[in-house]
Amino acid sequence: MIDIKIFYSSFQINYFDYKLAYLSYAENHFKELSQENNILNYSERDFVLAIKSDIRQTLFQAIETLFEIIFALLPDKNGKISDMEIMRILSKRELPYKKIQKIAESEKELEFLDMEIKISPEKIVSLAEYIFYYNVTATEDYIDKIKVSLEAIKSGLYTLAKEFSDRKEYNCYKHGMRLVPAMKFLKIARADNMKDIANFDLTNSLTYYTEDLKQGKIEFVTKLFDTERDKRLIQLCSGLLWNIIKIRDIVFNKLPQKESGSGQICFFDNDTILNSNKVSIPMHNFRLTLTRGKDKT
Repeated sequence: MIDIKIFYSSFQINYFDYKLAYLSYAENHFKELSQENNILNYSERDFVLAIKSDIRQTLFQAIETLFEIIFALLPDKNGKISDMEIMRILSKRELPYKKIQKIAESEKELEFLDMEIKISPEKIVSLAEYIFYYNVTATEDYIDKIKVSLEAIKSGLYTLAKEFSDRKEYNCYKHGMRLVPAMKFLKIARADNMKDIANFDLTNSLTYYTEDLKQGKIEFVTKLFDTERDKRLIQLCSGLLWNIIKIRDIVFNKLPQKESGSGQICFFDNDTILNSNKVSIPMHNFRLTLTRGKDKT
């Protein structure tokens, strides 16, 4: 039988960092990768869009992974947390998308992380501390850092939930690559004289189609890439996953602190979250909504 502790020692904790590393390299050196002879109708613009699309998909996957791990560590109906049964829980439990959607709608939905967990007769911690700073001795040096970090983590989870809540975009990537570079620019003009008010370059974007038959509504949603922000949010996910997995790896597998990387703990603050979520483009989304009239009988 496989020792469950192997999950914590073998989990690909740096997976998203490694993936981001080679995608960032490809983004910065795509000309050197020279694919003219390997790809029919090769286009440098399409190559860059493919790389940015992959970074965007990686962000969704990182957020999904993070929330799956967090929810797998929540207490069961009897108040028991089963760190050592995480593989079984992950294999059986479906990701509660509705709960993530609720978090995206209100940060108050993260108040469950304030639940008190009794880990010994003498020690009671919040669920958030249990998840992200498992068994970390709250010495005088750490008490304030952990407190600040946990508040920042809640803010970060709220940000990530909002990013993940638009699953239509993620599903368009996963199921049939239903996004196309349809929009080149957006011009806003006065109705009376058609004089330009604003112009937006949309060449760095992809568009997908949705419809709501009940409401008779169709939409073309154009998403502009903010790739640097996507990268920072991926790194935020990686830092949170590091704390959840690596600290348990150290404790359960009794790793020596001198082992490379084993003693490192990530701390966060409001500036960390604000910087990760900083927008660097003038517009994120553009929606063109059309409503069909009801058929007359």
